[in-house]
Amino acid sequence: MPTITYRAENITADVLRRAVRHGLTKKRLAPCWLPRRDVACDRYGRTVATRKGFYREVDDSPVSQAEAIKTWAPIAIDELRATACVYDSVVTYKELALRVQEVSGVRTTQLIMHWIGRLLDEVQRIAEDRGEPPLSALCVRADGTVGDGYGGEGVTDATRELLAAEERLACYRRYATDLPEDGGTPNIAPVAARRKRTPTPAPERPAVTCPNCFVVVPATNTCGVCGWSPQAA
Repeated sequence: MPTITYRAENITADVLRRAVRHGLTKKRLAPCWLPRRDVACDRYGRTVATRKGFYREVDDSPVSQAEAIKTWAPIAIDELRATACVYDSVVTYKELALRVQEVSGVRTTQLIMHWIGRLLDEVQRIAEDRGEPPLSALCVRADGTVGDGYGGEGVTDATRELLAAEERLACYRRYATDLPEDGGTPNIAPVAARRKRTPTPAPERPAVTCPNCFVVVPATNTCGVCGWSPQAA
């Protein structure tokens, strides 16, 4: 069966008209509307397959993961340096992943978890070769913590987060324009710090029963039936 390859933004009204003419619904065409995905459709607009892997946006030509990482690494370094210019600032995996793809024009349909670690390893290698602080410490998960592989195997969560905080501080001391006069302190990423601070639950108010009406007195400490209050007793 002959196929026509459409970019999501190239699905036109003509394609939809042909789809309707051949009994297809918008629900059937929904995969064609996924952003930044290549969808192969037959001549009637029916979905045949979805591209997978790494590719150049300009011509849809495939690239290897290694080539994509090599292309993204300098962009990631620039983004992390910019992040380090603001004291206590971090960037999430998702934000960095979207940024390197947007700037480079090299995109992927793979989940971030399958390649972001390799990208950060390459960033770390380049930073070490240039005598720069460990910029990869500035990239965190959505909850503000670094990945499980940070700091090597056998490292506890607390040790890993403290190590990342110390290495982030080294980045701020090199690049930040708003560093505190005392040079700053190694702080856990803000979101992670909030997650670790478990609020102390408020003590439950003991139930008070009105001796006259035998009903539970509300939080106002006044019986809603007779007006009795434990303070007045």
